[in-house]
Amino acid sequence: MSAPLLVVEHVSKRYRLPRGSLLVPGPELTALDDVGFTLEAGRSLGVVGESGSGKSTLARLVMALERPSAGHVLLDGQDLHTMSAAELRRTRAKVQMVFQDPYGSLDPRRTVGQTVAEPMALLQGAGRAETQRRAAEALEAVGLRTADLARYPHEFSGGQRQRIAIARALVTRPRLIVADEPVSALDVSVQAQVLNLMQDLQDHFGVTYLFISHDLSVVDLVCDEVIVLQAGRVVEQGDPDRLFHRPQHPYTQRLVAALPGQRIDAESARQP
Repeated sequence: MSAPLLVVEHVSKRYRLPRGSLLVPGPELTALDDVGFTLEAGRSLGVVGESGSGKSTLARLVMALERPSAGHVLLDGQDLHTMSAAELRRTRAKVQMVFQDPYGSLDPRRTVGQTVAEPMALLQGAGRAETQRRAAEALEAVGLRTADLARYPHEFSGGQRQRIAIARALVTRPRLIVADEPVSALDVSVQAQVLNLMQDLQDHFGVTYLFISHDLSVVDLVCDEVIVLQAGRVVEQGDPDRLFHRPQHPYTQRLVAALPGQRIDAESARQP
């Protein structure tokens, strides 16, 4: 059996809050406390919890945007937080991110082509012709046209902008995509279309997802396994269908009880 793509080992993250007195250190806030999991290549792991549960902190640690206070984050067996700057730069092409807000995550002054091609130019040093070719391929993979490379973000709907953001994440052909609430800013029908797209891309490219969400119905659609975070700790982990029907922890039970009566209808959102 092959080694997992991503291993998070006993990770904690603490922040020092502003001090109230010059003589007394500020209090510590624990955002993550002894979190651990593994993620196999080609699969999807959902991380669910309310605001303040530590989901986005975990995403930043996996992206090596912050360092853990304790523990390790291993990608292909290598600790992201002990790499040199050059090693981390090369590794960043393997790990890309899709953000929550399709309006704020795209620079309105840059064309779609410039936006989608940027990770290749920065991380892989590809020439202009190669970056444009790969940008066109990525845009077509998410259901947009090559002609859209010359357009600007304001010319697209919210769902189309998130497709552009996914194309930008896809252009370096990463092994892992960290999706931080990628559909929460979209209408429900558009959510289903984007989630279907992400599943199709996984089937085609074999990409692995770490899917951050506050909504169990979203991760139910796209994830093979789910961990539930409460106040920075993992309180439950398992198959999403089991968590829906037989949640064990009181916190998970409250999350399930707060869901609407129906799950997202993915099939009805698929385009003919």
